[in-house]
Amino acid sequence: MPPAPPPPATDDEDRDYHAEDEARIQRRVKAAAEQANVYAVALTFVASVAVFAVLGLLLDKWLGTTPWLLLTGLLLGLVGGSWKFVREARSLGSGS
Repeated sequence: MPPAPPPPATDDEDRDYHAEDEARIQRRVKAAAEQANVYAVALTFVASVAVFAVLGLLLDKWLGTTPWLLLTGLLLGLVGGSWKFVREARSLGSGS
């Protein structure tokens, strides 16, 4: 003989179960959003360095000043990217 089915849940039990699911989903969404923000900050740093380096390289080729504008572009990209990275990391750390 098969086991008897469980008794039907009451409205209070359903509400509690759905509230737990909703809380778990909200925690996951918040964690995913925080992770996306961290990736965006890191990508901004890399893009800043890459863009300024490429601009320096192109200007070097055009003006014949190799490697000075490339180095200047790298330096500007590193400084600008670092400044933006630190500023964004602080805002992420403070939760704002």
